[in-house]
Amino acid sequence: MRKIIFAIMLLVFVRNVNAQSTKPINSSDLILECMKVSGELPNKQMALWLPYEFWQIVANQMKISPESATSIVNRMKPYFLFAVVDYSITDGKINFRSDDEVRKNLKLTDSSGNAYLPINEDDLSPDAREVVNTLSPIMSQLLGQFGEGMRLFLFKAKQKNGEPVINISSSTKFSISWDSHNITWKLPFASALPKKYCPVDHEEMKGNWKYCPDHGVLLTN
Repeated sequence: MRKIIFAIMLLVFVRNVNAQSTKPINSSDLILECMKVSGELPNKQMALWLPYEFWQIVANQMKISPESATSIVNRMKPYFLFAVVDYSITDGKINFRSDDEVRKNLKLTDSSGNAYLPINEDDLSPDAREVVNTLSPIMSQLLGQFGEGMRLFLFKAKQKNGEPVINISSSTKFSISWDSHNITWKLPFASALPKKYCPVDHEEMKGNWKYCPDHGVLLTN
């Protein structure tokens, strides 16, 4: 049953990547902010951060039972999960870098400069290992060759109180890097905050903006 739930949630994710939506907090808005692309052809990189909040948002949209949603969120909350694709195109053929090639010098760096290394598969909890083993074939099935080239990595980075050092509504930034590649996320995400409005014409603005780009005035909630 849990694998079926993950499969459905990933299907929702894939459909929402290309969806157009103006709802204040939903999976498509969040995914667009979680996905980063870098590099120039013939060498490109893509990194997708799937924070534990993503699973809660999708579970709510799908009306999954609170018990199942809580189970998934609790299993993912201790980890930072990233899907990384590093590829090159030669003579029309796509070549993906292997898990070992990316992992060997991959690290997560928080705003304080603390660095975290990806967890080896042997050191994952049974729940986390099940998630990785479930997501990998689903990615391949749903996204084809590009999904087959996705490498999943999990990090652990917690505060003293056990809470993650990063959440989508915090004011901070973090990055993952490997080789000469560095991909940075700046928080908070607009999708995690209430919309703001221009006091001049009452136009709706992103929740993480401070000033109206047209009138230069401070936005209001």
